[in-house]
Amino acid sequence: MVKQSAFVAIYGLENRILLNASDEVVQAARSAIQEIVESYRRPTMTEEDIRRGVYLDIEDPVKELVEGGRKELNRLYRVAA
Repeated sequence: MVKQSAFVAIYGLENRILLNASDEVVQAARSAIQEIVESYRRPTMTEEDIRRGVYLDIEDPVKELVEGGRKELNRLYRVAA
């Protein structure tokens, strides 16, 4: 069972992103949050699933967010330089 406080922390982070990030990064954050929340509905992997490498088929829920954030930081660094 997931603690509600974990979800409160996730949505708090989303709001901090909303204050500081571009629309592209905000959308990526929302997608990542949605994917994380949905992952809690999936069945728990068994030891056998892990041995078979089932986890390799799972997409990284924050990859798009991280890539968007890096692009945005790079743009900000170029402007500031």
